[in-house]
Amino acid sequence: GARSDRLCVWTGNWHVQNGAGDSHVMRADLGGAVLDLKFSPTKPWVVHGHRGKDPISGSHYSSCTRMSVSGTLKSKGSDKKVSGTGWVDHEFMGQDVARGSDGWDWFALQLNDGSELVHYSFRSARSTDGSASKRA
Repeated sequence: GARSDRLCVWTGNWHVQNGAGDSHVMRADLGGAVLDLKFSPTKPWVVHGHRGKDPISGSHYSSCTRMSVSGTLKSKGSDKKVSGTGWVDHEFMGQDVARGSDGWDWFALQLNDGSELVHYSFRSARSTDGSASKRA
C-alpha cells in the first residue's frame, strides 16, 4: 500500500516512511526478527532524466545514492546495533511504463572513490531494448 499525502509505503509487515528532516525510517518484521533502520543522506538526491522523468519509461525517478544507515536488529530477546551505507530510490510510474516493456533489470555499485554506477535495461518481447547506463 501507499499513502498519497507523504512517503509511507508498505508490503506485509515491512514499511518505509519519512523520518525527521531528509531521513527515511524502515521497519521490517522478518518473522522471528525485526529490523528497525534510519537512512540519512550523505550526498544530495539525484533526479534522473529530464526534470525527473525518464524518456523511455515515462516514470519519475530519483535516487539518494549514499545514505548513512543505522538501527537495530531485534531477535530472540536481544538487540544488536547495526550500521552501514545505503541507497534509496523513489520511482513513480508513468503512463508509458508498460508499453512495449516486459519489465526491467537494474544493477548499481557504490565505488570507493565516492561515485556510483547504475545500469538498467528494459526487457521487451521485441528484439530491441532500452539499455542505459549512468554514473553519478
